[in-house]
Amino acid sequence: MAAKNKSARTRTKVQPGGETFERTYKGKLHKVTATPDGFRYGRKTYASLTAVAKEVTGYKAVSGPRFFGVDAASQKKGGTK
Repeated sequence: MAAKNKSARTRTKVQPGGETFERTYKGKLHKVTATPDGFRYGRKTYASLTAVAKEVTGYKAVSGPRFFGVDAASQKKGGTK
């Protein structure tokens, strides 16, 4: 069995410019806005969606694009709920 080639994965690149991402988690709506400086969540700017998802969930290993439904796998499934 061949090893998976990580560089062959398709990555979704989120472009800064005011796009807003929303996700309800544990009954609370979380809104993130992409800015030229990063991702604005609350009063803080984070370097990535993954950093925001870690803050929201408390998990050390979570995919930000998947959590907010902007990765290829989530889009095929119809996004997050």
